Amino acid sequence: MSPLTSIAVKSRCDNRGLNPAGSVAETGGATNMPSYSTHDFGFFIGQPVNRAGDFLRKIASIRWGVRDMDGRLIMRTNDAGESSRQRARQYCSRLRGPFLGALLLGALLLGALCLASPVSAREPSWTPGALSARGGVSMVYDVNRAVTVLFGGFSGTFNSETWEWDGVRWLLRSTSGPPGREYHVMAYDTARNVTVMFGGMTQNGLSGETWEWNGDEWTLRAMAGPSPRQYSAMAYDSSRGVTVLFGGENTAGLNGETWEWDGNSWTLASTTGPSARYLPAMAYDSLRSECILFGGYDGAYSRETWAWNGVDWTLRSSTGISARCGHAMAYDSARGVVVLHGSVGDGTDTWEWNGNTWTLRSDYVWGLWGSYGHGMVYDAARGVTVIFGGRSGFRLVGQTAEWNGTTWTIRFSGPWVKLEHAMAYDCARDEIVLYGGTLGRYGTWGFDGTDWSRLLFWNPPGRYRHAMAYDERRGVVVVFGGDSGGAGLYGDTWEWNGSAWALRSETGPSPRYGHAMVYDSQRGVTVLVGGYTNMGLNRRTFEWDGVEWTLRATDGPSPRYRHAMAYDAARGVTVLFGGDTGTRNGETWEWDGGSWTLRATDGPSPRAAHAMAYDANRRVTVLYGGLISTYGASDETWEWDGATWTLRHSGVPYRRWGHAMVYDSRRGNIVVYGGGPDHDHMTGETWVLQLPCSTGDLDGDGNVTTTGDLPLFVSMLLTPPGACAADMNGNGTLDGQDIQPFLAGLTPLP
Repeated sequence: MSPLTSIAVKSRCDNRGLNPAGSVAETGGATNMPSYSTHDFGFFIGQPVNRAGDFLRKIASIRWGVRDMDGRLIMRTNDAGESSRQRARQYCSRLRGPFLGALLLGALLLGALCLASPVSAREPSWTPGALSARGGVSMVYDVNRAVTVLFGGFSGTFNSETWEWDGVRWLLRSTSGPPGREYHVMAYDTARNVTVMFGGMTQNGLSGETWEWNGDEWTLRAMAGPSPRQYSAMAYDSSRGVTVLFGGENTAGLNGETWEWDGNSWTLASTTGPSARYLPAMAYDSLRSECILFGGYDGAYSRETWAWNGVDWTLRSSTGISARCGHAMAYDSARGVVVLHGSVGDGTDTWEWNGNTWTLRSDYVWGLWGSYGHGMVYDAARGVTVIFGGRSGFRLVGQTAEWNGTTWTIRFSGPWVKLEHAMAYDCARDEIVLYGGTLGRYGTWGFDGTDWSRLLFWNPPGRYRHAMAYDERRGVVVVFGGDSGGAGLYGDTWEWNGSAWALRSETGPSPRYGHAMVYDSQRGVTVLVGGYTNMGLNRRTFEWDGVEWTLRATDGPSPRYRHAMAYDAARGVTVLFGGDTGTRNGETWEWDGGSWTLRATDGPSPRAAHAMAYDANRRVTVLYGGLISTYGASDETWEWDGATWTLRHSGVPYRRWGHAMVYDSRRGNIVVYGGGPDHDHMTGETWVLQLPCSTGDLDGDGNVTTTGDLPLFVSMLLTPPGACAADMNGNGTLDGQDIQPFLAGLTPLP
C-alpha cells in the first residue's frame, strides 16, 4: 500500500503555519466519520498523479484520509480501494454543502496534477485597513454613483486617502493623487459628475491646487486662481453650474474673497459681503437657488447667516443660533432645509435653516461626539445626512453617524487615537481586541477585518503600557499590569471571554508597565518578560497557565522595558527584540520554554516602543516602528526568519512608536493600530501588511504550488474570509468562484 501524504487544513487558531505534513504510516481498519468542525481537520491526498492522462485510471485508487490536527486518523479509504471521489464528496458535503464540497474535491484532485506556476516574487505591502479617525476632513455626495466621497484630513499625519461610503461601509478607493492635506474644501459638480477639491494645509504648507475626482482617479486641474489657503467654505451652485468658494486663511491672514470655478478656470466674483473669516460653512439651497453661509471666525465667533445669489451677498440673519466656527452644513433636498452640526468647543447640537430662521432640532445625543473639522453631506438616495470625523477637544474622531431629520444614528465608531495600548487577535471569534492606551484608557474595541466597533466601555480599570495575549487553548484574551496614569502601577490579571472581563488574579509578577507578553501555543502558557516596576527595570520571566503565575527565569535579557515579543510557532520559541535598558537596545533573544539564548546583536537599529508579530503563513517575525532617538520614531519594517533580520519596507506607514500589532490568522495578514510619530502627536490609523491580492501565492515564495499554496487556499476556502491573495477573481469575497482562477495559476505537467 502506498503511504498517505498530507495536505493540512489549518485550524483558525493554529499559528504553526500550513505546509505538507509529510508521509504518514498506513493504519488498518476503517473508521467511522464523527461530526467534526472544519477547523479540526487535516485533509490527506495520497499517491500524486504524475500525468494528466493517468487521471481517470488513477482516481479510483488514490488513497486519502482525514486526520485531526493531533494526527488521529478519523476517516480514510478502505483497503478495497473505495472511491476517494465518493468519500471526499460525502465528507465535504457534510462540511459546507454539496456544491462547495464538490468544488473543494475538484480543487484537491486537480491540484495533484499540477506543478508550481512561477509568479513574480512578491513581498507583502502595507495598505490602510480601515478609515481612521481624523480631523480637517472634507466630504461630498456623488449623486451619479450614490456614494459619499471623503478625502484627506489629519490622522496623525497629513492623509492622502480617498474613501467612499455606500451606506453600509467605507471602502478605500485610492491612496494616490493629491498630496495629503487637511482643512481643504470639496464640492460635487453635478453637471460634469466630478468632485472638485481646493486648497488645504499640506506637509509643505498651504496649497492653491484645484483637483478633480471622477470616481476612479484624481486629476490636477489648476494651479492658478485663489491664493493658497485653508479653512475656506465651498459649495456647488447647480442652477448656474459653478463651484463657489469663500474666505479662509492664507499667508496674509483672514480672507473675504468669493471665487467661482466653471470647470476650466477660477474667476474672482466678489470682494464684498461677509467679513474676512475662516472656518465658516456653506451649503447650496437648491429650492431657493442660493448658497447659504453661516458663522466662522473674523476676530470673534460669528452668528451671521449670508446668502449668495451669484451676484451679491445678502445678510439674512444674525439671531437664533449661537456664534461658532468649525461646524459643518449640508442641504437636505427632500425637506428643503440646510442642516448644521457641531462647532469648535465640541458642539453636539443640530440646527436647521428653512430659508428664514434657524431651529434647534437636537441637542446632546449620548455617544455622538461633539466635533469640529468634520465632514458632512446629504445622501439623497437614502434620505439621510452623513457626518464623519473631526476633532473633539484634542481627540481625533472616527465616528460615522446619520441624521434622518428626527434622530441621529451612530453607524460606526472607531477607537480614539491611541498610544501605548495593547491588542490581541481572538481567533475563536475572528476579532482583534484592543484595550486601553492613552487618550481613553477605558474601553474595549473590536476589529473584524473591515470595521472597528466598541465592545465594552468600562472594566478593567483604565490603563496604558500594559500587555495582552490571546490564550487559544482557553479562548480568552489575557491582560496584565500597566500604568493607571496617576493612581500607580497595576499588578492584576484580567481575562476577556468575548463579552465580559473577569479579574483572575492580583498576585504574581509585581505591578509594572512596559513589559511584553505572548502566548506559547506549544506549551499552553502566556509568557511575560521584563517591564518597569516600582523598584525599577525588571528582567524576570513569568508564565501564566490560566490559574497562576510561575517565575520561570531570572536571567536572560538584561532588565528592560518597552521591548517587543512574538511567538514563533513553527520553531516553538518566543522572540524578543530591543527595549529600553537605560539606553535603547538592539539585541535579539529567544526563549524555548526553559532558557534564553542571545541570537543576534545586529539587524534593526536599537529601539524601544516598537511592535512585533509572527506571520504564520510566511514563517517570519515582523517588526515595525519604534523610538530610535529621544524624539524620533522609525518607519522601518523588518523580518526575522530565525537566523537573520531583513529590512523589508520603509516610508510607509509613516514613522511611529507606541503602536500595537497582531497577526490575523484568518486573513493571513498583520494589523497595526495607533501610535504616534513623536511625543506630541498620535494617530488612529489602521494599517494591514498583506501579500498582493488575487495572485494565489499565499505563502509569498514567488510560486503557486500544490505543496505551499494549495493547503492554504483550501483552508481559507473552508474558513473564510481568508487572505486577499486568495480572492482570485478580485470581487472582495473568497468563495467557490475563486477555485478555477486558482487552478488556472498552476501549470499542468505534460
